[in-house]
Amino acid sequence: MPDRAKIEKSVRQKSLEKVAGKIAVCQKCRLSKTRDKTVPGEGKVGAGYFVIGQGPGANEDKTGRPFIGRAGKLLTELLALAGIDRENDTFITSIVKCLPTPPINRKPKPDEISACHGYLACQMELVGAKRIILLGDMAFKKFFPKDKFSDWRGKWREKEGKRYFISYHPAAGIRFVKFKKILETDFVNLYLKGRSSV
Repeated sequence: MPDRAKIEKSVRQKSLEKVAGKIAVCQKCRLSKTRDKTVPGEGKVGAGYFVIGQGPGANEDKTGRPFIGRAGKLLTELLALAGIDRENDTFITSIVKCLPTPPINRKPKPDEISACHGYLACQMELVGAKRIILLGDMAFKKFFPKDKFSDWRGKWREKEGKRYFISYHPAAGIRFVKFKKILETDFVNLYLKGRSSV
């Protein structure tokens, strides 16, 4: 008889794929009119870490895959510093699933973030990760709207049974050497301080 846990995991993975299918045809906000491809996210049910960025960039818009450009390469390196295998132990997505434009790579607007809220919440529930990595101020504000990013950057905090780690978006590390060094320090601290379970 098949293992009950494996059956449940398979069902949740299929549900996660259905969410991606709904995102692919979503018309809830203005970004649906300018996108090339939606970027629902990548990863597996049962991943230990759920990683959330601001939104897709131009490379992601072309391919439909998250964090595949220079910032994505840096993210992979940062995760490795924290002892995290990107391919096998993360689900990676953003607070919006389409490229914010015009202008290209602008910050998502509140109504665009709200339009994607249900998708993100469903993904988080299905993946089931108890450790969440928030990349950048926009992702941080999504979950902690009344708090200052600078007060929590590089730290873990708890909310509703989950642990959240806050750091800069990797794109900042691509633009400025000093931010890359801060990111590297943050992710080493993620490893040192965050290996325990919730």
